[in-house]
Amino acid sequence: QAGDANSNQTVQNRSDGFILMEEELEIAERKIRAFLDSLSREDLMEMLIVANNHGNGSLQALKDNLAEAKDETPEPEPGEPVILAPSWCKCGKCKEMPTLIENKCCMHKHCVSKLTKFNKYCLDEDLLVLNIKARCDVRADVWNFETRELRKAAYRQFTLWKYGRLGKNNRRVVPSCCVLKVRSEFPSPNGIYLGYKPN
Repeated sequence: QAGDANSNQTVQNRSDGFILMEEELEIAERKIRAFLDSLSREDLMEMLIVANNHGNGSLQALKDNLAEAKDETPEPEPGEPVILAPSWCKCGKCKEMPTLIENKCCMHKHCVSKLTKFNKYCLDEDLLVLNIKARCDVRADVWNFETRELRKAAYRQFTLWKYGRLGKNNRRVVPSCCVLKVRSEFPSPNGIYLGYKPN
């Protein structure tokens, strides 16, 4: 009983951490807006060009970032269907998944899949390779760094980040938005994905 209570408290603390992260983002956004309001048009343009050059430096990336900031859906390519987020999605980045249990959203206005920490913990290939090596070392398995294994490592990283250690056969569903982001970074060559498997 005490173990269950401690485990539930740990999960609650992790969830609270996600809420705090969203609050911190909103505070940071207000400070940034106040700073930008104080700049001249010339200084603002110069800062924007420098900031974009420190990213991937493309005009399209700048337009995409602006559309995302304004919660606008980019115009689809000719012939490409418009896909709207399902009714159960709050972040706007999810889509219908193959099974009902996988239809889960991160439930944050600022999608978890867009957070710097998500990119660091769940999409950094060097970190995922280290995750695989550590797991193989414990299990005496052979190293395998194929994209399928990188995806699985990303899901383990997300679960560890959000819930902490859960123990054997104690699984959690990764939100659709985060699954889709992982799949876009480490796609299956044949477009087939295993999906969530309960215990």
